[in-house]
Amino acid sequence: MWNSNMTIIGSTDVATSLLEASNLIVLTESSIIHSNANLGVRGQGFLNLTGRGDLIEAQRLSLSLFYSINVGPGSVLRSPLLNAPKDEMAPRLNCELQDCPTELIHPPEDCNVNSSLSFTLQICRVEDIGVAGLVQGTVIHFHMARTVVVHLSGTISSSSLGCKGGVGRGTLSSSSGVGGGGGYGGKGGNGFFKGTSVKGGITYGNAALPCHLGSGSGNDSMRASTAGGGIIGNIK
Repeated sequence: MWNSNMTIIGSTDVATSLLEASNLIVLTESSIIHSNANLGVRGQGFLNLTGRGDLIEAQRLSLSLFYSINVGPGSVLRSPLLNAPKDEMAPRLNCELQDCPTELIHPPEDCNVNSSLSFTLQICRVEDIGVAGLVQGTVIHFHMARTVVVHLSGTISSSSLGCKGGVGRGTLSSSSGVGGGGGYGGKGGNGFFKGTSVKGGITYGNAALPCHLGSGSGNDSMRASTAGGGIIGNIK
């Protein structure tokens, strides 16, 4: 793909699409593959996002069976979509769950897109992965990869893509609008504003097995509310 845009539209009737290549998929000169639903990209050779502006994104994204994946400087793999409507295509986050989702501890052996699982971005059965750009998702999962190399310009991030509410949500003062910080491995910080004090969120989760989404602070129905962190798991 050279300066090209591929848009894949999903619906409640067809929520998952599959893009398959026998050898190479190359995106260059700001090429984009975009899906508003679940997308699987599968091949037997190389997937190469060469540089700035190259993007593959979906609400739920699975990349599988390639020999090698390269995320070049300035390119992006992303799931879920940022600023997308919270419709039936959006992944459902387990924000009130206090137990670890089973698939984070014992992931399935297959590499199919499965909307019932927690993963939003999964890279499965790929030999070598090089990240010089951005890999971004709420629950990022590397499964059966031989090597994952993050270069100096590269980032794997789930920052601020967790829950706006959640088990450890901070409390909110309806009169002053001040909110407490979200909790997780430790208690969230208290909020103070002009003599008003509100408590931060509770401690939850397990420091030895961090498998819960981070919580946000304040009112999760407000557009400007903040979210906790996501999960980067099972790199093996």
